[in-house]
Amino acid sequence: MKKIIGLLMVALFSVALYGQKTKLESGSLDFMKSKPVVNIAFSYDNTSIGKMAETDYINKKVTEKNNKYTGEGDEWREQYLNTKTNINEKQLKNLFGIIMKSKGISLTENADEAAFEIKVNVDYLEPGFNAGGFVSKAASMNVTCRFIERLSGNEMARVIITNISTDSDVDDNYSVGLKLKDCYGKCGKELAQIVIARAKL
Repeated sequence: MKKIIGLLMVALFSVALYGQKTKLESGSLDFMKSKPVVNIAFSYDNTSIGKMAETDYINKKVTEKNNKYTGEGDEWREQYLNTKTNINEKQLKNLFGIIMKSKGISLTENADEAAFEIKVNVDYLEPGFNAGGFVSKAASMNVTCRFIERLSGNEMARVIITNISTDSDVDDNYSVGLKLKDCYGKCGKELAQIVIARAKL
């Protein structure tokens, strides 16, 4: 376990070279010293993909693909949403949970068991692309993380992480959302790191 944590920290340090920024926007993370049980919930309020709203981006892709081959766009949308929920979000939870567990903090899927909820709103997504190796763009994302005390509903802290970037080589058009998996993972690691640093765990 210590070896895994060490590797995660090395990977975390390396992303700083690419302009990633993590900021405690408001509040304090001192309450995490009590090592509470926490859960993570995702939202996509006002999420943009590139220069488009996420909904517009999805609708555009669905229309383009359905116009080319009947049903292809609908299949793409299903795969996109499934990847976002069942792969990318789970990657963030998994890596955050591994690091937090090493500090005695448990992550639960059952919100009723948690003293605090971390509401991760995905503000921006760049799926990235790879045009045959000649032209490419790395996937990236920005998030706002709000730490909420479940009993009172009070916001205890707000963390903003921007330019979480990866050079994933996934280039299958059907897997466009999958390119963001590493970004979600890096987000989980960075979020864990700021909790550890600010709460002095």
